[in-house]
Amino acid sequence: MAPKFAVFTRVGGYARGVIGVDFKEELAIKSFWSAAAGSLPKAPDALLAGSEAASRLGLAPGATVVVEGRTFSVAGVLAATGGEDDKVLFADLHALQQAVGKENRVHFVEVARCAPAAPSTRSPPRSRPSCRARTSRPCSRWSGSG
Repeated sequence: MAPKFAVFTRVGGYARGVIGVDFKEELAIKSFWSAAAGSLPKAPDALLAGSEAASRLGLAPGATVVVEGRTFSVAGVLAATGGEDDKVLFADLHALQQAVGKENRVHFVEVARCAPAAPSTRSPPRSRPSCRARTSRPCSRWSGSG
């Protein structure tokens, strides 16, 4: 499960979505993510720019972005995914919540279910694979809000 908190704000004069995520949880679901430049964020004040957002806003690793009065540093630019992730900025969930004064709130949660592994004589018959493990098995993703 990957909780998300969404903010729509102006960044560099452009309307842009900024999505607060728990990067550890996000990467468990989106193991295909990689940085085309820089690295994936490790600090609370770091963010990851989607490829299209970075291009439009002129962002590169080391650049700073002010979101709702809080300054974030661009840690990396996401390699193009061909999806909506390319159009937004990703920040630390808790840092973004604090920036807008909405601690402990989320807008939606993305959930992944991995396809079961082929039966093996080494694993107990009732064991289930962990979706947290990086896997080549196909995963289904859903998101919902409440």
